[in-house]
Amino acid sequence: MILITGNSQMKKKSLFIVIGGISLLIIIACLFFYTKIRSLNQKLGQAELMMQKLQADTKRLEEDKIKILKENEQLQADAISYVGINTQLQSEKSTLQQGLDESKKIIEQKEEELQKAKVYLRRYEEKMAKDRKENKVMLEGELGQLKENVRNLEETLNKERGIYHYNLAVSFTQAELYDDAIEAYEKSLQFNPENADAYYNLGLLYANIRNNPEKAIQEYRAYLRLKPDAPDRDEVEAWIRQLGAIYGAPSED
Repeated sequence: MILITGNSQMKKKSLFIVIGGISLLIIIACLFFYTKIRSLNQKLGQAELMMQKLQADTKRLEEDKIKILKENEQLQADAISYVGINTQLQSEKSTLQQGLDESKKIIEQKEEELQKAKVYLRRYEEKMAKDRKENKVMLEGELGQLKENVRNLEETLNKERGIYHYNLAVSFTQAELYDDAIEAYEKSLQFNPENADAYYNLGLLYANIRNNPEKAIQEYRAYLRLKPDAPDRDEVEAWIRQLGAIYGAPSED
């Protein structure tokens, strides 16, 4: 009976050892799988974050794509508009250049005629000095006519020069060369001081470009003096009053 009891205890002890070993293996396995599951959960979380970031980036790229397409459409529209404006400007430039060339040719012809007339007048004056006693009345009449012709040629030439410099000033204004435009307008007025439009355009340049109200008022007044019945008289007078009030320049003589 004692031997049997000892074997039974040995068996129980061995059984406990086996059960303990199995339990330990189960615990180790559980720890292993728990670690794996936790690692997988972490990777899954990272994958979800990456997916969210990817979705956000995709949405942003779609928005950028739409924005770029709109900007491209605007650029195409601007390019078409620029081509149209450039074509119109080229046409206007060609027309203006043609007018300038024609004016220059007329001026050259008139200058040549004037020089010939002056030479002829000088020779005639020399001849008159020699024949004064014999043909005084006739020569003086012819001399007066020659002088009149020279004066007419000079007046015509000055008008052509005035037109030429006026057109040149318009061309400079279109090219935004405002200093050159002002100089050309003033040059045209030296040859033709009765050109009211030149004073008007100078007034616009001094008022809107050069911020010189006193000079602008002076030019506007000259325009109205030469064109007292101008259709825009009320408007120009209003500009003069505004310049006088805003900038402190005198608005009345």
